[in-house]
Amino acid sequence: MLAISQKILLTAVFFASFSCSRRCCAQGTDTLALAHRLTNEQAFAKAATLLVPYEKAHPTATDAVRLHLQLLYWLHRLPEAGQLYHRAIRQQPGATSLQLDYGRILYETKQDPQAQQILGPLLQKEPANVEALTMLGIMQYRAGNLAQAAGYLNQVLAAYPDNPTAKLFADKVKAARAPYLQLYSTYRADDQPLKWLENKVEVGSSRSSLLAPSLQAVLWSTRDSSGGFRQHAEVLVGNKSTLLNQKSGIQLTAGVFKHAAQPTPAFVGQATLHYKLPKGFSLEAAGSRAPYFFTIGSGRAAVLYGQVMGAVLFQSNKGWQGRVQAAENYFPGRNRLVGLSAWVLSRALALGPVHVKGGYSFGYNDAQYNTYAPVRSAAQIAASGQPVAGTYGAYFTPDQQLIHSLLLNADAQAGRRCWLSLKGSVGVFAHAQNPYLFLNSDRASLFIDRGFYTVNWRSGSGRRQAAILSVSARPLLLVLKSACR
Repeated sequence: MLAISQKILLTAVFFASFSCSRRCCAQGTDTLALAHRLTNEQAFAKAATLLVPYEKAHPTATDAVRLHLQLLYWLHRLPEAGQLYHRAIRQQPGATSLQLDYGRILYETKQDPQAQQILGPLLQKEPANVEALTMLGIMQYRAGNLAQAAGYLNQVLAAYPDNPTAKLFADKVKAARAPYLQLYSTYRADDQPLKWLENKVEVGSSRSSLLAPSLQAVLWSTRDSSGGFRQHAEVLVGNKSTLLNQKSGIQLTAGVFKHAAQPTPAFVGQATLHYKLPKGFSLEAAGSRAPYFFTIGSGRAAVLYGQVMGAVLFQSNKGWQGRVQAAENYFPGRNRLVGLSAWVLSRALALGPVHVKGGYSFGYNDAQYNTYAPVRSAAQIAASGQPVAGTYGAYFTPDQQLIHSLLLNADAQAGRRCWLSLKGSVGVFAHAQNPYLFLNSDRASLFIDRGFYTVNWRSGSGRRQAAILSVSARPLLLVLKSACR
C-alpha cells in the first residue's frame, strides 16, 4: 500500500513539474512575442522594459538579447546597449550573432575603434562573414588606411562580385589611391592696371593615412603699364597625414620662390592643422610664408609675407556650410594687417544634373599703417576735375575695409567621372576709410571714393580615371573693378 502511495505521489509531482515547465515556456514565448509585437508597433520603450525581467530569467536567450540591443540603439541608449552586450557575451562567448549586432551598432554610430575591437575577433571565428568584412573595409577607408580597406573589400568581392556596397567603396578606395594630376590657370586684371597670370601643375597620390605626398610647380606672369611680362616661379613639396581616425589632419608644404627681380630664391611654405569636432564643426589653424602679387609694386619687386590664422568650420548633414576666420598678416616694414571673414552657403538645390548653392560672405580688413600715395597734391586734384590715379606701395593696405558679397556655386556631374564647377562672388557693398585706387573730385568739392564692388568668378572641370590617374583643370578668370557708390 505504501509503495502504491509513493508511486502516486511521484506521478503527481512529475505531472505538476511538467505542467509548470510548459506554462513557463509558454509564458516566455508569449513575452518574446509580445516584445516583437510592440517593436512592430514602434513602442520601443515598452518593448525594452518588457525584456529586462525576461533576460534575467533566460540569460542565454540570444534572440531576446539581439532584439533588446536593437531597441536600445533605436532609443539612443547606447551605454545601456554596451552593458547588455558585455553581460550577454560573458554568458554566451560563442554567440557571433551578438558580436555582429553590437559591432553594427558601433559602426553606425561612427565609433569605429570600438567596432573594430568587436568585429576583429568575430572574423577569427567566421573569416568569410560578409557584413563584418564590409564594415571593417569601410571603417579602414574612413580612417585613411586604404591598403587595409582594399584587403577587406576585395575579400567580399571575391565571393560576391555584385555586392553593391563593397563595389561602391572599393571604387572609392581605388580613386583615393590613384595618382592625380591637377592643372590650374588663373588670369587677373584690375584698375591699377595690373595683369596677372598664374599657371600651376600639381601631382600626388595617397599611399596611407600618414603618407600622401604632392609636388607643385607654379609660374606667374605679371605685367603693368611699364613694360612686358615678368616671370616668377615657385616649387613646393608637401605631405598630408590623417590621425585619430581621421579626426585630425596635418598638411605640410615647403619649397622655394624665385621672383624676376630677385637674384636668389627665398624659402616659402605652409603648415595646416585640421581637427574635427562633433555635430559637423571643425577647427583649423595654419601658418605660412608666401609670395604676394596684388599690386604693381609686388610685380616689380619681391614681396613675401607671413600669415597665421585660425578658423571654425561647419558642414551639416543637410548640406549647409560655413566658415569664420581670423588672420594676421605680417608684411615688410613691420606692418601688420588684421583680417576677419565669414561666409555661409545654403544646402544644394538640384536643377536636373546641376546642383546650385547660394550664400553670403563678409570681410573686414585693417592695416597698421597705410602705404597709399597719391601722385598729385590735393590742390592739383581739385583743379583737374578728373579722377587722378594714385598708387600703393609693394602691397595693399586697407583701412577699416568692409566687403559684403553674395555667393553662387554651381556643380554638375557629367557621367560618373567628369565634373564641372562654377563659383562666383559678387560684391553688393564695400567700404573703406582710405582711398581705393583712385582719388576723385567733383566740381563742387574734393572727395574720396570709399565705395567699390568686386566681381570674382571661378570655373573648373576635371576627369577622374579610377586606379590610374585623376586629372582636373581649374581655369579662373578674375576681374576686379572699383566704382563709386
